[in-house]
Amino acid sequence: MSWLSRFANTFRRTRVDAALDEELRFHLEERMRDLIGRGLDPDTAASQARRELGAPIRHREANRDVKLLPWLDGLLRDVRHSARRLARTPGYTLAAVATLALGIGTVTAAFALVNAIVIQPLPYPHADRLVSIHIRSTQSLRADDTGPSPALLYYFRRHARTIETLAPYSETVANLEGPDDEVQRVNIAYVDPAFFATLGISPAIGRLFTEEDAKPGFMDMTWPVPVLLSHHLWLQRFGGDPHVVGRTISLGSPRLVVGVMPARVAFPSPATDIWMLLEYPEARARVGTGLGDRAIARLRPDTTPAAAERELASILPSIQGAYPDATAERLAELQLAPVVVPLKDEIVGMAASTIWLLFGGMAFVLLIACANAANLALVRAVERRGEIALRMALGAEPAAVARLLVSEAAIVSYAGVAAGIALAAVSLRAAVAFTPVSFPRLAEVRVDGWVLAFAGALGILATAVCATLPFVTDLARTEVAGALKTQRVSGVRRRTSIYSRHILIAVQMALALVLIVGAALMAQSFWRLTRVDPGFDATSVLTVDIGLAHRNAERHEAIFREIVTHVRALPGVRSASAISTLPLDNGVEAYPIAVVGRPIDPDAAPVETRFIMPGYLDAMRTRIVAGIGVAADAHVDAPNPVVISRALAHDLFPNGSAIGRQLVRLQGGQPVERPDATGTIRPSPPFTVVGVAADVHDQSLRTAPSAILYIPIRNPPVEQSIVPTDMSLVVRTDAPPLSLAGAVRQVVRDVDDTMSIAHVRTLDDIVGRSRAVERFTAVLLLLAALVSLLLGAIGVYGVVAQAVRRREREAGIRIALGAAPGTLIRTFVRDTAAAVLSGAAAGIVLALAATRALRALLFEVSATDLPTLAIAVGLLVGVALVAALIPARRAARVDPVIALRAE
Repeated sequence: MSWLSRFANTFRRTRVDAALDEELRFHLEERMRDLIGRGLDPDTAASQARRELGAPIRHREANRDVKLLPWLDGLLRDVRHSARRLARTPGYTLAAVATLALGIGTVTAAFALVNAIVIQPLPYPHADRLVSIHIRSTQSLRADDTGPSPALLYYFRRHARTIETLAPYSETVANLEGPDDEVQRVNIAYVDPAFFATLGISPAIGRLFTEEDAKPGFMDMTWPVPVLLSHHLWLQRFGGDPHVVGRTISLGSPRLVVGVMPARVAFPSPATDIWMLLEYPEARARVGTGLGDRAIARLRPDTTPAAAERELASILPSIQGAYPDATAERLAELQLAPVVVPLKDEIVGMAASTIWLLFGGMAFVLLIACANAANLALVRAVERRGEIALRMALGAEPAAVARLLVSEAAIVSYAGVAAGIALAAVSLRAAVAFTPVSFPRLAEVRVDGWVLAFAGALGILATAVCATLPFVTDLARTEVAGALKTQRVSGVRRRTSIYSRHILIAVQMALALVLIVGAALMAQSFWRLTRVDPGFDATSVLTVDIGLAHRNAERHEAIFREIVTHVRALPGVRSASAISTLPLDNGVEAYPIAVVGRPIDPDAAPVETRFIMPGYLDAMRTRIVAGIGVAADAHVDAPNPVVISRALAHDLFPNGSAIGRQLVRLQGGQPVERPDATGTIRPSPPFTVVGVAADVHDQSLRTAPSAILYIPIRNPPVEQSIVPTDMSLVVRTDAPPLSLAGAVRQVVRDVDDTMSIAHVRTLDDIVGRSRAVERFTAVLLLLAALVSLLLGAIGVYGVVAQAVRRREREAGIRIALGAAPGTLIRTFVRDTAAAVLSGAAAGIVLALAATRALRALLFEVSATDLPTLAIAVGLLVGVALVAALIPARRAARVDPVIALRAE
């Protein structure tokens, strides 16, 4: 019989047994008929036939071994037996399965995040060859990391042999204008014709950009520039119309739709709505200017990022003379150095360390759960000594006993795996919803085959722990005679079992302490972040992003002023204004400036610039520390008044007052020029500093306050080239801020129904999002710490409760002899307390080593903060002792008569 048939028959044992019984019956009847034919009476013939054929069971077993796979058949019998035993002890089964499900579920959910965000390659062909190219300049550009200039890109393309394709890109925001005057805010990515070829992707509909699209002169915007739509914008704005290709849309000027990208394309950002063709004219390219964009490249096969970086560094000096500013003096001044990093590392960034940290914390929960399950298995092993001794007395081999224990542990473990996978799926939905929006690749997180395989491997680990530990420490050398007589084991074996459970308790305590310390440090760090003064009052403030159609840009001041005036008149509004970029909203808007009367530094660092409507600083409650602000109803007697932050005042005027000083914006290292009414090119008029505002944390609460230049919006503008068309309304209210959202929307529509409206939020939400990573990490570590503390307390409770049950007769005798209740309680708690304290001591060492991984996430808190460590140790020991006292008190209430009678 073939191996496959025997394998199939093993799972059809009832049918095989019935066939064997039928075959035996046939042979028995045939022999009976033969004997009757020889003259024997039927009864005698039946008896003789049965004697000749032998015991039916023996024949059935012998034939079954031929028709089945004996080892698999035995394993299935053990599994069925173990399942019946577990069903008869639902308390142990449910406790063990729930414990393992909690540990496996949490670490599986964490692995799903790690797998999708960190481990799996980007969803592009040969993604390991994709890199991001940066330029480091530590000298006059005052920037450690920026993008390559157009001149560098052209030069690298022509001379680099390690690079297959290279493409620059940049991002911005624009208003998509519809035929019905509806305006929608969209995220634009300006990309090179080689951008999608570098990524290795094709459009879902239409075509990609071509070199012919990037013909000279296209940047004058006098003809429809090609664009590609994202899949989500195609569905949302164009209803999934397959004929959208060839249509012209308006983004301030006409744009020609040439294709729609697949849903999986999420670069440069998942929020990208439109990719627009961008080509740098090489005739105007310079080495030291235009370093604000970014670039991606695809390396040639068998090339590493390090090799590409070395090659770019080697060919960079030869650029001298290739471009007007590529002189020896200029290159020596810039000291440019290329940096090549894998694109996945660029996208994942700092999120990788946070995700790995969370995975490590959840792995500790799993280890604690396994230790707890092993403790339960040890207790169960004590109760099964008699059964195991009887099996061994009847001839069972240790391997057969071990197989029985493994089958029972496997059932419990994989029931925990099944429940854990369900828990992980639910947890992932909650985690993804709760995860900060800054986390990359969240859309790729799911329970896939890799996650299921990981959970299955955890089941093997749990099975090994729950089966091996009881067998090695308690059952492998069970004294058969003693166990059959008294159901007890020798003192040596009893002490070994007790020591094993105490070691598991110590392990749980040590691991739990690490999580408690980590959670406490992150919670303290998050609390300190909440105490940072951002420089404004975020309570009761509604923010609404609005965008002006380009055809109305010349009326921007009048339109924004009318909107702000009408919003201020709404019931419940205390003050209102607008700013071009809200603080802590990840917006970067910067221009180099110079102080009038000082030598101009052509490489001056850009200064963060914000355009504001009058009354903005008052609405934000940002204090004026010197001079005056630009209030809503104030008249400022100064030409082109501006307000600067205290940090910028300190940078520009460290030894004097900033009030009355004048500033100019630089372009190309020189003051900006513009044509006057007669067409003559003249320098733009300077700005006059009329006030110094308190510092504001504009980019992050973790970093120092930003140096900011506040420019009030005027009509006519000082410079037409920096007229803002996108603003954010700031509305301080007496009512819940979101309750005014509808009224503010209506005001905007009434003033200009072509304006886009997006991101209706409270300022509190924006500030909260700036602390989202710390909050996310602290909450998850806190949950892990609470679970580990609960599991540790359950483990301590179980050990002491088992000790009380085992020594109930001893307790009864001691009570009968006059022992005080407190003495009995101390007796049962003492040994467990030693295990708890040993675990806490080991946990201190582990915590001091493990919390170093938190240093990058901590804020104003040391990773070795001793008060936090002391509080964590006190909490852990206190909870463990309370868990030990609860069952220990039962020993003091044992009735000696009942205990002795039961014995």
